[in-house]
Amino acid sequence: PMNHPNTGIAPVWRDALDLPGSKCMQHLREILARVEWWRLAPCEEFVSVDGARGHIAAARSANGDVAVGYLAEGGAVRLHQAEGLAARCFDPATGRECAVLMEGDRFDSGGPGDRVLVLTKETTHG
Repeated sequence: PMNHPNTGIAPVWRDALDLPGSKCMQHLREILARVEWWRLAPCEEFVSVDGARGHIAAARSANGDVAVGYLAEGGAVRLHQAEGLAARCFDPATGRECAVLMEGDRFDSGGPGDRVLVLTKETTHG
């Protein structure tokens, strides 16, 4: 790639499908398939840093019933206006669900590595 010196020759696209980054994108697609992602819009005010490192991104639906957060290097964040939302956490490298460590409005990723946090409206079963 010309814009990234010292990265070498890009592999043929078919070979690139088996690279770790391609697998992560497959897992991310599976994670986002759980929500109506097209309703999401960037919403930086949804999260604030509370020990998290690296890049943090957040998006939320207009009515607040769905939200997604991304922590590039793990750590903890505070979630704002997340009452009534149930949280699920995923490791995008493996697609596996992680433990949700919530204390009040504070979410902790539980360790290093990037995480995707998915929040959806809680439903009651009766």
